[in-house]
Amino acid sequence: MLWAALSVSVHAAPDLRPGQEGPQAPQTTPRSAAVVNTTTPIVVDGTLDEPAWAAAATIGDLVQRQPSPGTRPSEATVVTILRDADNLYIGVVAHDSEPRRAIGTQMARDASLAADDRLEILLDTFGDQ
Repeated sequence: MLWAALSVSVHAAPDLRPGQEGPQAPQTTPRSAAVVNTTTPIVVDGTLDEPAWAAAATIGDLVQRQPSPGTRPSEATVVTILRDADNLYIGVVAHDSEPRRAIGTQMARDASLAADDRLEILLDTFGDQ
């Protein structure tokens, strides 16, 4: 089982150059999730042990984007979202029945993770899909 917490300061996405397109996601029904306000400090340390995580609802069932778009994931993944006055916190518990088979070969900063097992978090800050 993998426990992770990600703190993201929310900023606008960089502008694309003319003719450049961003990544395309499969067409899905729009979904939303509750983001819980917290005033309790969150420590980004890979452990979701603050009381705010336990008190917040999860975002619900996920769907695959790859390799089978729109289907249920093969492993359970639980995502919870918190925010405070300055940050957005995304807590992920990614279960894996065979963790020793996880592929993680790209360790360089900004390396392509296309060949690795990974979880992507996409924020549609402009609401334009």
